[in-house]
Amino acid sequence: MNRQTRRSKQLALLTLLTFLMAGLPAAVALPKPAMAQSPTPASVDAPADEEPTDDEIVYIDDDGYIRVLDPYQLPGKREIMWVSPDRGWRSAALGDFNGDGDMEIVAVGGGSDDDNNDNGRLVIYDPVVSTGGTAGLPTINGIPWEKLYERSIDGKPTIVAGGNFDDNIDADEILFGYFMQDEAKLPGKDEIFRITVIKNANPVPDGRAWTDHIPRKDDGNEWSYVTVGNVDQQGTDEVALLDEDGGEVNIFKIGAGFERFFGESSSSEPYRAVTFGNIYNQPNLQVPISRNISSRENLYIYRYDPAKNDLDLELPNSALRFNPYPRFLWVADVNGSGDDELFFIRRDKDPRLVGINVGNDGVITLEDNLETNDFRIGVGGDFDGDGKDEIAIASKTHIWLYPELDRNMNRDEYALPTDRRTLQAGDLDAKGFLPGPAFGLRRLGGNDENLEVITETLETGLQGPARGYELRNIGSPATIPFTYEVEGNPTWLAVNIPSNTITDQAPADVFLQFDARNLLPGEYRAALIFTSSNPDVLNSPFRVPIEFTVEPAAVLPNPESVSVIYYPCTEPLESRQPLIQMDGSPGVVYNASIMDTPPIAAALAALNGEIVSAYIDDDGVLVMEDSAGQESRLTLPANPRLTAAGADGITWPSGSPWVSAASEDGIIPDTITLSVDPSMRRADIDEAVLIVVADKSAGAAPANVRIIPIRLMCAKGQVNLPVVRR
Repeated sequence: MNRQTRRSKQLALLTLLTFLMAGLPAAVALPKPAMAQSPTPASVDAPADEEPTDDEIVYIDDDGYIRVLDPYQLPGKREIMWVSPDRGWRSAALGDFNGDGDMEIVAVGGGSDDDNNDNGRLVIYDPVVSTGGTAGLPTINGIPWEKLYERSIDGKPTIVAGGNFDDNIDADEILFGYFMQDEAKLPGKDEIFRITVIKNANPVPDGRAWTDHIPRKDDGNEWSYVTVGNVDQQGTDEVALLDEDGGEVNIFKIGAGFERFFGESSSSEPYRAVTFGNIYNQPNLQVPISRNISSRENLYIYRYDPAKNDLDLELPNSALRFNPYPRFLWVADVNGSGDDELFFIRRDKDPRLVGINVGNDGVITLEDNLETNDFRIGVGGDFDGDGKDEIAIASKTHIWLYPELDRNMNRDEYALPTDRRTLQAGDLDAKGFLPGPAFGLRRLGGNDENLEVITETLETGLQGPARGYELRNIGSPATIPFTYEVEGNPTWLAVNIPSNTITDQAPADVFLQFDARNLLPGEYRAALIFTSSNPDVLNSPFRVPIEFTVEPAAVLPNPESVSVIYYPCTEPLESRQPLIQMDGSPGVVYNASIMDTPPIAAALAALNGEIVSAYIDDDGVLVMEDSAGQESRLTLPANPRLTAAGADGITWPSGSPWVSAASEDGIIPDTITLSVDPSMRRADIDEAVLIVVADKSAGAAPANVRIIPIRLMCAKGQVNLPVVRR
């Protein structure tokens, strides 16, 4: 039998013995502690805070949730921590879709390829509500948000953008593109991709009702990216579409329809990126475009010629060469001079972030080694409100933000997983949010963070200290009358609000005490729910989930193995009584039994391969069976019949002739006394195993089992080794 097979069989047998021992009766019954009762709801009041505004970053994480990163907050402003309520989003964009003066988020996702005919969807979220009623709206960090609009899409949407596509409406419109289901295609047409433009349906836009502005633009291109800009700085915005697989770029004016004024494609030297920006500080914007070319120029900065209604390259440094080629382009005014600097990420070999300035404002070329090829996308925005842009780039695990590119290449690194396709910048809270009372909860003495969940961990059998929290009004200076309750009324949680909080209407201190004295290991759930009689409270009822983890009780035998050595091995040999201290969590009940190793070894040796089944027959014999159907039988020690310990303590059963065990009461802390009789040994080296099985408070078998090897050695001689000290 090889060592691996022998070890597998030993482990399997040990597991069987564990469950057998776990079924033994307990030594004594523990008294049940009195359980804490849930309090009766009381009425108290709580205090106030303020809210922030600044530029933010919007991205989609690796699970498809839309998230907001608010890197800096101006004094007195609150961090925007918004996250979408569901996932599965493929693309997101920003725009002022309800005409309130700040930006909202539009996202597309869902759907499938046309063979499944699953519908996609488009949703508009307002992460910072600044107009209309807010009572009853959900809040994140005390900021109310809502879903303004949702529509179904008869296909799989992949791109979305916001922009001014209709001058008659005082709000932005939305462009989205998707792979059509077969039923959505026009009869006799083979186009697979459709672009639709929608606009507010109400004369006074509110972002809640939408109608088609341009119902369809169908073609055979599979557009991968979309970007929006106003190249002539007049009228409606222009749209650039990029087909990554086909290597094609098209630019359109949007009015009553799509008017293409620039289009190029190449399969051998494909177009890879496009953006809009005022790089030369001219009346019109420029259009940087990159191509996958290594042998010559691969970055072109086109200017718009209104007389020709076309793009040309009649600009200084308008055709540049980089190796590797620019993979993704964007612009930012990092020194506040009025013109844009052009940024790009180059990948493949020597991945770098590069910023170039072809204007005359003196900013040098910037370059940063990215260390990894994971970065795919970037964006510029004034995130700290200093009048100059910063830039951010995203990889699959991080967002890097460069806060002062006009001076250095320092960066702030955020460990945030992203989809590497959506990274937008805009002012989500230019108008702030509509103030109103709102609940928030934080730790007493902590900073201004709001807890989304209360967590606690205790070892079974213990009661924790009272922990203090502050319930407060994070939306206005007023106090909030409220009542509270504990969802589920768990016996393991006590809630206390001091009486002075009620009478003085001071900040509401809430004390929670967790009790695991009568709980088995596991996860326990409840919630604190605060409800106000004030109908204007934005997040009433306010529910704070509670997650209570009860860990197994500790069982710590000391020592973890016992060796009894006789030297010289000369008869007569005296009996010895080594001690094992049973330390750990007080009150844990345990059973013990000594198993002899020769029967275990013989039973294992009789089998060929791993144990596949076992049972105990009517005579109390453990019958094991291997995969070939061969049986092996092992006689177990008699089960102890335990009651409360008497004056002489407890004597545990033993299947070994030379060692027995006894303890005081079988409840930790305890002492197990081994009695070793060397005259009963079968060889000068003899072995046995003490198996200790704790009650369920130490976890389920085999986690509640401790195996303590016992070895007797009668030595004929000894070798003394030198000790070398350095």
